[in-house]
Order: sequence, then C-alpha cells, then structure tokens
Amino acid sequence: MERALREKLPQLGLDEAIEVLIEQFYTFYRTEPAYSAIWSGVEAMPELRDLDLRELYNNASDLDARLQQEYPNLPDDRRWNASLLLPRAAGSILRLAATLPDQQGRQLVGELKVMTQAYVAELIRQER
Repeated sequence: MERALREKLPQLGLDEAIEVLIEQFYTFYRTEPAYSAIWSGVEAMPELRDLDLRELYNNASDLDARLQQEYPNLPDDRRWNASLLLPRAAGSILRLAATLPDQQGRQLVGELKVMTQAYVAELIRQER
C-alpha cells in the first residue's frame, strides 16, 4: 500500500493527496481484522512503540519534503512540526473511526478531512 501511495501522491495536489491518504488508511484500519490487536500490542510493548515512532518519522519526512517543495517559504520548524502532527493526529482519529459503526466512522473521516485541510490552509496562509 505504501509503495502504491508513494507512486500516486506526487501526481496529486496537496489537498487531494491528504484526502487519498485518509481514505486509504481508513479503509485499511476498517478492513484489516488483525489491525486492532496489533495496535494494542504496539501501545503495550516498548519495542513496537519504537517501531511505530520510526514509521511516524518516515511518514513525517515524506510530508516535510512535499511541503518544502510546494511551500518553500514555510519556516523549517513549523513545516516539520506540521509533518509530525498531521500523520499522528490523523492516525489516532482514523483508528477511532474504524472502531465505530460505519456511518459514524465515515462522519469522523469527513471531519478529519476538513480539519486537516483547514490546518494546512492556515499553515500556508501564515507562510505568505
């Protein structure tokens, strides 16, 4: 899934890319039966927490590079902080959404898209 996303995302605008990522991860969390058990283990075991943190930093590096490419005037610290916050916050909300009835989960996913797009828009607005 990651490889397919990495190939597809450069072809999309930032708002579209965010939407695609949210949808892909929601679908994964919702349809992968073992995921909730794995996530519980990640939170409980220091070794898995370290692995999760490394994955967060890998995702943040990808987002940071994209933001730097599209918005070169963003201050480095704001860009990097946003690159850490967005995947972590989105992941938490998506995991919650996956545990709810589908209609309620879909509503949360919709709100997550609005929230992330508003955050990115504010970040970009402050760049100017």
